[in-house]
Amino acid sequence: MRDAFGSTFMFKLIIIFIVFYVSFMTIAVSYAKVFRVKNGVIDILEQYQYDSNGSNAQNIIDKVDNYLSKFPYNEGANGNVEKLCKEDSGNQNASDEKYENQFTENGACIIRTGLGEGAVFYEVVVYLVVSFPLFNQDFVIPIRGETTTIHV
Repeated sequence: MRDAFGSTFMFKLIIIFIVFYVSFMTIAVSYAKVFRVKNGVIDILEQYQYDSNGSNAQNIIDKVDNYLSKFPYNEGANGNVEKLCKEDSGNQNASDEKYENQFTENGACIIRTGLGEGAVFYEVVVYLVVSFPLFNQDFVIPIRGETTTIHV
């Protein structure tokens, strides 16, 4: 009887270890994917010299959306991107001129942070959604990056 109880306890420990290991690996792979997506968005903004006040701004945002549609990394939080984008810019009012933010429908937030004479830079925020359905918990982790100086 004692041996049966001991092996059952060991089996439970192995199952718990496997669940934690698989969860950790899933989060690590998802983080790497979101990091790659963020870098891709930054590359597009730098390549096309994005200017939120420019005439080609919507065309570049469409290119970003097209790129993001190839990587379905953030299906759970796309409805909350506008709210998260406003919170991440440090501003609840999107009409404030100090913080011009643009959110894409596929889950990226582009915040104009450098207001200078002919040169600006943008902060790109994409969101990693970690969901634990067993506990009915969702965590949203922002992944941030900045463009190099864009001359407008």
